Amino acid sequence: MFEWETLEDNPSLRTIKQLLDAIPDGKLINAFRDGRGCGCDDYPVHVLCRVRLLTIALRHTSIEACLAELRRNQQLRELVGIDGEGEVPKKWDMSRFQEVLGREPYLRLLKEVFSTMVNTLCQAVPALGQPDGGHKQYTDDHR
Repeated sequence: MFEWETLEDNPSLRTIKQLLDAIPDGKLINAFRDGRGCGCDDYPVHVLCRVRLLTIALRHTSIEACLAELRRNQQLRELVGIDGEGEVPKKWDMSRFQEVLGREPYLRLLKEVFSTMVNTLCQAVPALGQPDGGHKQYTDDHR
């Protein structure tokens, strides 16, 4: 779908901010906040989500590599809402977050985020993925 070799090897902070702001994850984040109740809240949910997204967007091979970059890069930390180097989540916090993300109702909400983004992309590029140029609404059933 994408020409990976044309993507920036080192995207600018502006590009990263645009990506993070474009993700329609409000319902997912609110569900996590509600689900926490009085549980552990060492790191804000939106920070954990953004760290996970950064790992993918910056093409890190592991969460540890992304966390190491966040400890080194103050501007990147600030972009995701982390004030200081000592406030970067630990790898076990990210592992726990990812484990919960894979459970209901969060998994369903994550799929909704993906579907919304695919549909937005299909509206911007109607012929995307369609040999006849037709537009079909994406659902999770399209595989």
